[in-house]
Parts: sequence; C-alpha cells; structure tokens
Amino acid sequence: MNYSQRIKAARSHAGLTQSELARLVGIDQTSISNLERGKSQGSSHTASIAKACGVSAIWLEAGLGEMTSDYAIIDRPTPSNAQAVGPFNIWDHETPLDESEIYLPFLKEVPGTPDNPRHTVVLASDHKIRFDRQILKRQGINTEDAVCVTVVGNNMEPIMPDGSTVAIDMANTDVIDGKIYAIDHDGQLRVVVLYRLRQGGVRLRSYNRDEHPDEVYSLEETIETKLIILGKAFWYSVIL
Repeated sequence: MNYSQRIKAARSHAGLTQSELARLVGIDQTSISNLERGKSQGSSHTASIAKACGVSAIWLEAGLGEMTSDYAIIDRPTPSNAQAVGPFNIWDHETPLDESEIYLPFLKEVPGTPDNPRHTVVLASDHKIRFDRQILKRQGINTEDAVCVTVVGNNMEPIMPDGSTVAIDMANTDVIDGKIYAIDHDGQLRVVVLYRLRQGGVRLRSYNRDEHPDEVYSLEETIETKLIILGKAFWYSVIL
C-alpha cells in the first residue's frame, strides 16, 4: 500500500470517520480527505494519526513492519542504513549481562547553573542500555566508540518520536549527505540529518520540516555557535 492507502486502512482499523479522526488529531476533515485521496503525500501529523488509530507510526509513514506492531526492524538505505528495533529497556549496573551483550552508556545534556547558565553534554554514569555485540561487529564499530543519545522533542518525527534511543559511532564524524548524526550545539544535544556545504559549512535538517526548517551554518558560524559533531547514528529504537 502507498501512504494514502495506509492512512485509509489505519482509519478503518480504528473504526473512525474522517471527521472523527480529524478531531482527534486536531486538523480539519479536508486534510484527512486529501491524505486518503493522495493529494497530500505526507504530513507532519503522521505520528498523531498513528496514535489516534492505534497503529505503528513507522508502518504508517514508510510501510515498514506490521500495522499494529509496536516496533519495526529497518534495514534499508534510507534513512541512514539504520536499524530500528524495540522495545528495549534501560538497565542499571546490577543487572547481569548475557554473553552476547554489552552495556552502552548515554550522553546527556546537563543544565547550567546561575553562575554558568550554559548547558553541557556529558557521559551519564547512571544511564545505560543493553546492546547486542553482533550489531557493533557487523557495523565494524569499536565498543568504546559506541554511545547512545535520547531524541528530545518532535524534530525527527514521525521516524524518531520524542524519547527514541539512538546509538552513535563517535569515531565516525565525517559528514555523509543525508545521514543522521548526534551533535553538541553549544551544549544542546541534538539528533539531526546533516549535509555538507561548500567551504566547510553544514546544513541541519529534521524529518519534521514543517515545524523545524533547515538550518544552514558556514564554517565560521559552526565555530561561533560551538557546533560539534559527536558521531554518526547506526541504530535506533522506537517505543510507540
């Protein structure tokens, strides 16, 4: 099914009329009608539509996985040759590991103080996730270079909703157009799609471009705004 057919199938699955679905999502009925008729090929409201209909946002957006599953495994060129696998749980240091597992730590954003209001990105000592060694091995990633970050906000919806976990390779900071990276932007921890620009500049792109337009920085501006590429994403987990 294409996107418009999935929208209609999701609404039918939920037993909703177009007007009822529109009311739940907070848009007008005409918008739902246009989506189902193929006049609109995408929407920034996809995640909200999926939630209202009780279906997978990844299935609704990209046709991956099952309509009603709470996760999908993605192995495709777009986006980022990543795998989205879930759900995963966060474990403390007392939880024993299986032989095939390791712990991956998280980077986190720490608020500033009244004396120094600037936020900073640090390695969390109390936040980690179980991870399959084989994923790292297949990607050729050293264990000491792999860390996780948490998506905050809706800039990467519907592919990576708020709260998604993203694993990055901190040894891989060279920008490849259209790939997903974690960045430290003057103390703000962000997950974005990057594009190289001439003379060392960079373009930051979100999946939710309606609410988060592209940001363009020259080389001088990346230095001024303290934009640091932390690593390239190679895996993410979505819990819906």
